[in-house]
Amino acid sequence: MEKKSLWAEVKDIPAFRTPVVILKEQAELLDVTTNSILRGEVKSFRVDVRKDEITLPLPSPLNIKLKKQIVPDKNGSMLGFSLFIIAPQMNYYSYCVLTIAYDPVEVYPVYLESTVLEGFVYCKDESNFILILKQILSSEKIKTIIMSLIAQSQEMAS
Repeated sequence: MEKKSLWAEVKDIPAFRTPVVILKEQAELLDVTTNSILRGEVKSFRVDVRKDEITLPLPSPLNIKLKKQIVPDKNGSMLGFSLFIIAPQMNYYSYCVLTIAYDPVEVYPVYLESTVLEGFVYCKDESNFILILKQILSSEKIKTIIMSLIAQSQEMAS
C-alpha cells in the first residue's frame, strides 16, 4: 500500500525575516561600519516560561522578569537572543546591546530589553521591532560605546 501524506501542502512560503535574522544583519553591518575594528555577534539562549513570569537569564543586560499579563498564556519556552558588540583587539571584550525573546511559532510579539531603554519594550510586529532597534542602535549611548571601543582598540593595535 502506498504511503500518502496527510500534511498540509507547504508551497510558496512568503518572504519573512525573523527577529534573529534582523539582528544578525545588524551584527554583520557593524563589522562593515567599523572596518572590522568591532564585530557584531548574536548569541542564543533558552527562555523558560513558567506560570507567572518569564525570566531572561544572563546574558540579558538587565535580567528582568516579564509578568504573565504580557506573555502568551502558556508554559514552555521561547527563543532568546542577545546582540553583542565585540572588540577583538581588547581581548574580545563584549558589550551586550540588547536581548530579545519571542515565541518560535508566532514570532511576534517580540519582547526586547536594552541598557539604552528603561525596562522592556513589547514589539508587536516587524516594522515596530525595526523602529525600536533603530532607536537603540543609533542612540547616543551606543554611539559613545562604539567610539570608545574603536579608540581603545586602535590604541591596543599600535
